[in-house]
Amino acid sequence: MDYTSGWESVVASSAGAAVYLDTTAVELCRLSGIQTKLWEAGALSIQNLGKVQGRCKVEGGICVVVCGRFWSIEHYQKVRHFLSSGNYKHYVVYISTREDVLVHCDIPCDSYSDLQVKLLQEARKSKMAMDSRVNVRHFAVLGAAISSDLVITPGFSSLFPLLPTDVPQLQLAAQMKGLQKEIKSLHDLEIHLLPETLQVQLRVFVSQLNDFFSQLDIGEDCYAVGSMSKVIAAELANLSSAKSRRKNASHKASLILIDRSLDLAGPVSHTSDCLADQISRLLPPLHETSSDVYVDMSETFSQPRHSVDALAPGTLYHPDSPLAQGLLNSFILKRQKEAVMETSRVLLDCLAKELIETESAMRVGRMTPEKIKGFIKEFSGRPKIMAKYGGLVQCAVAAISALESSHCAHMERLLSVEKVLLLSLGEEGAVSAVRTLCDLFNQKRQDMNLSIEDIILLAVFAYSFAETKTDDDEDGQLKGLIASLINSQPSHVAEAFVDSNRTVDQKLDSLFKKLHCLHELRSQFRQFGSLYCQRLHHTTKTYVPLVKQVVEAVLNPNKLDLPDVEYQSHGLRDYLKTGFSLLTNIGKAHPGNHRILFLFIVGGVTFLELRHIREVVVAAGADKQVVVCSTRVIRARDVYRQLVNCDNLSPAAS
Repeated sequence: MDYTSGWESVVASSAGAAVYLDTTAVELCRLSGIQTKLWEAGALSIQNLGKVQGRCKVEGGICVVVCGRFWSIEHYQKVRHFLSSGNYKHYVVYISTREDVLVHCDIPCDSYSDLQVKLLQEARKSKMAMDSRVNVRHFAVLGAAISSDLVITPGFSSLFPLLPTDVPQLQLAAQMKGLQKEIKSLHDLEIHLLPETLQVQLRVFVSQLNDFFSQLDIGEDCYAVGSMSKVIAAELANLSSAKSRRKNASHKASLILIDRSLDLAGPVSHTSDCLADQISRLLPPLHETSSDVYVDMSETFSQPRHSVDALAPGTLYHPDSPLAQGLLNSFILKRQKEAVMETSRVLLDCLAKELIETESAMRVGRMTPEKIKGFIKEFSGRPKIMAKYGGLVQCAVAAISALESSHCAHMERLLSVEKVLLLSLGEEGAVSAVRTLCDLFNQKRQDMNLSIEDIILLAVFAYSFAETKTDDDEDGQLKGLIASLINSQPSHVAEAFVDSNRTVDQKLDSLFKKLHCLHELRSQFRQFGSLYCQRLHHTTKTYVPLVKQVVEAVLNPNKLDLPDVEYQSHGLRDYLKTGFSLLTNIGKAHPGNHRILFLFIVGGVTFLELRHIREVVVAAGADKQVVVCSTRVIRARDVYRQLVNCDNLSPAAS
């Protein structure tokens, strides 16, 4: 599938123009490989809108501005300021928000024509641009494919499902609006009951989902697992423009939206079996990106005659390099040992094609990170060859950096704790896991050198498996242990946990209410209520990701009922069809009815989950195409920040 068609108008407009992209558009452009097309189309410069340094002097003065986020007053003000300080003759402004959604946004414009007039007034404030022209167009790009199995949406990376702890605030906000609706739980959630900023973000998200399926010429049936996903699916199912689109679509597909909050065990786990997850977890994030990593290339280019800045920092995603994409897929879909072997094989093949000899001793025996570093060194000092294989080399360096990270041993220790917690899951469920965690923390706190983040992430792991409410005494014991750890830290470490409005105890009370919610979110589920299974003749229980359970159930050839996967009807006809299907099994809505299945995880997905999904599809032997989409690649530190520091009702908008 081609996910780049929304860029065609931008590319066509860039001939002889200076191109400015906001942070979201920059990430989408890089992940989609569009920068190459912009240069080939004749763009004279490509710059980050937020980091403009000087002006590109272009004949004719054409300027293309692309806004991947444009639904708040902050976004609007950035574009206004840029135009008022520019000196171009013609501005073409692309915004991600459709005209019919603009009326809901925190922007003083109800239509593209109104926005165009206001931006034109700003552009003509410059003495050098008194006769400027401004055109406003729609930028219909939701996401970018970062692997053969995954599409991410950087513009919505801060979007995260609500928790039951958010219900009191929702009820209070509804009362202040004068709404009579009583919100007892997240099951009562409707889009008009949400705060205005979150409403707007979801409406823009739904609008862009509609554009996404329109470009693919697909008519989708909408399903949801979780309360936030249900709101999104219902909005998309009943969107008037989507209804007409579905009737004329050439292809049919099922869309299942899933709340990330229903399963946080996977993102916080410290398993090292998936090299892509290990890279994502251990390498620092690349600045101003939602899912990429910073790959330090300085050691590869340590020779004085070469500039360290040529490829530093490196990144993990290289859409223009089939070799790099293939290696990344190996990192995702193969076990760590196999991925390391694949890295060495690909590097050796490339060196052989370029007639570069390597020592025979390096090519035989067990493949180690040190040997692979030797292969990588062969590319250094050969600019033409490095230009040809730069993406591949960056992926290989990322793998070696993760494998040789000083944090690997610490991760193994944390993984051993997780295994003990799974062993403790007996008839008491997570009550025994919490007790076990307290005991381990008391016994091995000094030996394991646990940080505040470590112990909280282990607590998230333990509470994720709860099937009953945990014991208050054990909660209090664990809370006290975390509080003592915080108070024993240097002041700057403790200050990073608390904020100016709440004490340590208040912050911990809020955190533990959220931990209890991890059980409550799945308490009404009849099929996906548990995140583990127990193999026959084994006492050990194994973690089974929720997304894997959902895909297995959908691809079951018997098409069994899916009580936890809610179908969102597209109107009266579908409603009647669903009602009649209660009496007869003919024509019953089921996500397995179509050959194409889109699985959208709202809040983030892990690379290991991608592998699990691929394995399920292969094992099912079904003629199905499963496309995984998500707001971001989620890491343990993202979960920590979300539970400790973020407000789900006010996701970051800029």
